[in-house]
Amino acid sequence: MSENATERYPWNESVYERLLRAKEKGTFIAIGLNHFGKVLKVEKIKQHEAFYIQAVFKKEN
Repeated sequence: MSENATERYPWNESVYERLLRAKEKGTFIAIGLNHFGKVLKVEKIKQHEAFYIQAVFKKEN
């Protein structure tokens, strides 16, 4: 069974670019320690004067 998971990370240019490439290629990446999934959406967001990466994954267990 698959489900979508939304994750937020502190801003890091190389992580953002890596997530964008994974989304474009449709490759699976690790989400946390025990899950992996495909990147569905990646965006740069600003919250409380700081930037973050918000990513939505199709989680596969």
